[in-house]
Amino acid sequence: MRARTRCSGHTLADVLVASVLVGIFATISGGAARFMGVATSSLRDRARATGELRMATEYLRQDLGAAASLARTEDGALHIVREEAYARLFGGWTDGADAGVTYERRGQRLFRIDVASDTEVVAALDLHEFTVEERALDETAVLITAGTGSEARSLTLLWSAP
Repeated sequence: MRARTRCSGHTLADVLVASVLVGIFATISGGAARFMGVATSSLRDRARATGELRMATEYLRQDLGAAASLARTEDGALHIVREEAYARLFGGWTDGADAGVTYERRGQRLFRIDVASDTEVVAALDLHEFTVEERALDETAVLITAGTGSEARSLTLLWSAP
């Protein structure tokens, strides 16, 4: 007769080693997932700031390209008087002059206000800076900043009198 053999199985030591390895893997995976979440959030914020900057820039470039003169108002807004042909094209020419377009920041929003038609458009939603500086007799700089911290994006537009 044959001797009975012992049933083979996992010992307590095997189970403990496997449990420790699974715990280490879970800890490493959790840290990597947290890092990916922070990186994704940062990229999303950076993309949002870039998009807001792009929107504001498109509006400003259109109006600055047809500007006859610029003025900074007392409250820091930018007032653009457009050339006659452009103002007539968009219905802004009244009483022999262009009433102009004003850009002003309220909170974190940049508004484009067409004075002649009394229409207002939000040019950007999340701006942290909109500054108008007269640098020289015939040169004006418009500084725009969107986003905060490392996600902040800034742009300076220069306009020279024709």
